[in-house]
Amino acid sequence: MGKILIGIHGLKNKPPQLILEMWWRKALLEGLRMIGHHHPFLKFALVYWADCLHDQPQNPFIESETDPLYVSHPYVALKDIQTPAHTALKQKMSDHVYRHLMGDKMFSRIPGLTNWFLRNRFKDFYIYFGMDHDHRTETTKRTAIKKSIQKRLRQKLQQHKDDEILLIAHSMGAIIAFEVLTELQENINVHTLITIGAPLTLPFVFHRLQAEEDPGHNNKHLYVPSTITRQWYNLYDEKDKIARKADFSKKFHPNDFGVGVQDIRVDNTYVYNEEAVPHNIFGYLRTPEMAGIVNEFIEEGQAKWILHSKRLFNRLFSLVGKH
Repeated sequence: MGKILIGIHGLKNKPPQLILEMWWRKALLEGLRMIGHHHPFLKFALVYWADCLHDQPQNPFIESETDPLYVSHPYVALKDIQTPAHTALKQKMSDHVYRHLMGDKMFSRIPGLTNWFLRNRFKDFYIYFGMDHDHRTETTKRTAIKKSIQKRLRQKLQQHKDDEILLIAHSMGAIIAFEVLTELQENINVHTLITIGAPLTLPFVFHRLQAEEDPGHNNKHLYVPSTITRQWYNLYDEKDKIARKADFSKKFHPNDFGVGVQDIRVDNTYVYNEEAVPHNIFGYLRTPEMAGIVNEFIEEGQAKWILHSKRLFNRLFSLVGKH
């Protein structure tokens, strides 16, 4: 039995799978190196589902920002990160709108306004949950899309059912992961779940999950999926509009294994074109908190002499790779 890291990305279109998987891996290894650990042979696989909703992937070689296939926030090595410009008035206003439209008060008082905002800003979310009433997206098609997306993750977990799995779920990927792990009937366990930039406790998401998991709304909370056997970490940056309200430990009660949620505040330092993007996946993946969790997972259960030998070999391999 080996150990593997599996990632699942968030909403909106993405670059081709091989490129996105390479970028995730680079960011993970970069974070590990920053805390003094080298794992060049890290076993990682990405669950890619952007093609379920988008006909063509984004193209990293397109330079025009007006092109629909332009990659607005690609992987950028930490050494190349720029200093962000001062937050413009437009960005501050955007943050203010997000904070109110996605908050508890607005959702409870004027749910229609929140739904309108989501339908126009997060189309993928709407289609996934079957909330899109556009006649061009038929009900059967919407259902098929959701099942197809979930199947991608379920198949990857099944493929590695004999391995210890650390699952990393970003943004809407956290919604998909929670639903799949809750519904899994197969004998599949996930050692550790890490949600990053996750919107699970935002009112419109949490109420949707409640409607599916607890139709009677008898409980004000949900439970950690019983397929998670060791730990669920929720990493968030307070500047992240999508994940600002990080109260997972209160909303999700421990499962039968006693596994609860540990909320961890991090600093996502991703910047592109002088714009700070605290929701960006690559900035989250290389935080020292993420790296520490990943390293602990990789090294757990190994004898000290084996760890020492592996660390020495990995360090030498990394040094050779630089020359």
